[in-house]
Amino acid sequence: MVQQTNHHLVDYPLPSAWRAVDWFYKIERDALIVVKGGKEEEAIAAKLVERFPSNLVLRYGAWTRKDLMAAAASSRACFYISREDQYPLAAVEIGLMGCPIISDERSCPVVAHRLTGIVCPVRERSHAEPFTWSADAADRMAAEFAGAVAMDRPEIRRATIERHGHAVVDRVAAILGV
Repeated sequence: MVQQTNHHLVDYPLPSAWRAVDWFYKIERDALIVVKGGKEEEAIAAKLVERFPSNLVLRYGAWTRKDLMAAAASSRACFYISREDQYPLAAVEIGLMGCPIISDERSCPVVAHRLTGIVCPVRERSHAEPFTWSADAADRMAAEFAGAVAMDRPEIRRATIERHGHAVVDRVAAILGV
C-alpha cells in the first residue's frame, strides 16, 4: 500500500503475522508512556512521569516496532497520549503484547473499554474547541492504573487479534484512500 504522501507501508503487520509474534513478557517497569502531539501532550506525559518513576517514554516517530513491542511487553500498563488518532497501529501492537492501554476515545479509538484497556474521560467537552484536555487529565489517567494492571494480559492479546483481524486491512486502506 502507498499513502498519499508516497510513504510505503512495507512492514505493515498483516493479521497472520500478528498471531506469530512472540509476546512473552517480563514486567520491568510500571508505565509505558506513548506521546504523540505537542506541548499539552508533553505536559501530561511529564505529570505521569512524576507519578510513575518506573517508566519508559516513547515519543511518536522515535521508536522502532521492535522497541515498541519490547517496551509494551515489559510494562504493567501503557498511557497513550495523543491529540487525535484515526487508527493508531502502535496501539494495536501494544495490545498484541497484552499490555493494557489507558487513553481516551479520540487519542486511541482502538481501545475497547475493559477488554483491551481503559477508556478514560480526559477531555473537556466543547463544540467550540473539541481538542481541549481537562486540567487534571494526568490525574484521571493515573487513577485508572490499578484497574488496567488487573486486566488479564492473555485476554488483551486475544481480544486485540480478534478485534483487528482482517477488518483492520480494510479500515487502514480506506483511511489511506487505497
